[in-house]
Amino acid sequence: MKPLIIALFGLLMFSCTAGNTPNLTTNTRSTQFSTDGEKLAFLKKYLTMYSDGEAAEYQIVYHDNSSGGVPGPSDWDMRVALKMAPEHLALWTADMQPIAPELVDLAWGYQLLPHEPRWKIQAKPLVYMRSNVIVAIFPQQGILFKRIWTQ
Repeated sequence: MKPLIIALFGLLMFSCTAGNTPNLTTNTRSTQFSTDGEKLAFLKKYLTMYSDGEAAEYQIVYHDNSSGGVPGPSDWDMRVALKMAPEHLALWTADMQPIAPELVDLAWGYQLLPHEPRWKIQAKPLVYMRSNVIVAIFPQQGILFKRIWTQ
């Protein structure tokens, strides 16, 4: 009887504390924010930042499935364009395999870019991939596209 009581107590404690974590579910575009600082602060809640960014444009679709009766893995599709110092771009491609740019459709990244001089791209990207992650870098402009998704 004691193990059952202990198990029920543990389940009750988990249920009471599970709701204390903020729900991260969102469908947010960077255009909802006014400044680069606001955009980057929001992005940092969802994306591991391997270096500092100067500016960001994105659409984050994230379904937080960590709470509720039966918690499960979350689902996401994050499409991000980052402007940064060109020497930091390589930090974002570690452990990734280079692939030919023509093998991927990067339209989602180009669609994120505002019509501003700092976001003007004048070269073909170097593209890298690993499971459910695509990174395209534009070394001359210090621009990076990153898309990460779940199945």
